[in-house]
Amino acid sequence: MRLRLLLFCAALCGTAHAATPAPDGAQALVDAVAQAAYSSGFRLHAELSLADGDPQQIWRMFIAGINQPGQQQLLIRALLPKAYSGRTVIVHRDGSQPASIASYGGGDAPGLHDSLFGSGLSAWDLLGAWWRWPAQQRVGSDKLLGKDCVVVDSSGGSGPVARVRSCISPQLRMPLRLEFFDAAGRRLQGIDVLSVKRRRDGSGMASALNLTDAQGRITAFKVYSGSDHAELPPDLFDLPEHADGQR
Repeated sequence: MRLRLLLFCAALCGTAHAATPAPDGAQALVDAVAQAAYSSGFRLHAELSLADGDPQQIWRMFIAGINQPGQQQLLIRALLPKAYSGRTVIVHRDGSQPASIASYGGGDAPGLHDSLFGSGLSAWDLLGAWWRWPAQQRVGSDKLLGKDCVVVDSSGGSGPVARVRSCISPQLRMPLRLEFFDAAGRRLQGIDVLSVKRRRDGSGMASALNLTDAQGRITAFKVYSGSDHAELPPDLFDLPEHADGQR
C-alpha cells in the first residue's frame, strides 16, 4: 500500500497566510503553495493506522525538516512498531539535483519511492516534488470543507507518478485533496484532508487526513504533536559514520 503524503511539507508544517489575497491562476497558485511550505525548521509526531485493519497495527514517526528555496532536508525516525524503533532515514535535496537518501539504525537505505518502516509511506511522498514540475494547469473548481478550491493538474515529472491533481484552497494556500495517477491514467492514491486547524495569523494546518490506495483501502493519518518554525540542532541531518549508503 502506498501513502501519498504531501505531509504536506505545506499542509502539515507551514501553510498559508490567509490575510494576503491569494492568486487562483494555476502556476501562481502552485508557487504560492510552495512558498507557504518554506520553513526554517519544523518537527512533528504522526500516527498512521489502517481504517479496516488491526487496531493494534499502528505506526508512529518523528519527522523533522527544513524546506527552503532550492534545498530540502528531512529526517524520518520510526517510533512504532518496536521492530522498526530507532531506524532513521535522512533525505537531502539541493537545487535541481536529484534527492539523496540514507539511513541508519538498522536496515538498508531505501529508494525514494520505497516503503518506510513497513508503513507504505515513502520519502518521495514527503518532498512535494509535483509543485516543481514544469506543467501546471487549472482544470476546474470544487468546494471542500466549506472552502472554494481551484483544481490543478501537475505533470512533467519522472517516476511512477505521472500526474497529480490537487484541489487547492487559495484562501489557505494548501491542498485539501490530492490524487496521484500513473502514465496510463490509473489512480494510484488519494489524500483527503479531514480537519484544518487555524493559527492566530489566519493560516491553516492539516491535523487529520484519510489516504486511500488503488484498492480502496483507507489509512488514517493524524498529527499528535508538533511545531513549525522550530529550532533544530545544526547536526540533526548529519549522518553518523556507520550510516548505510546513500542513493
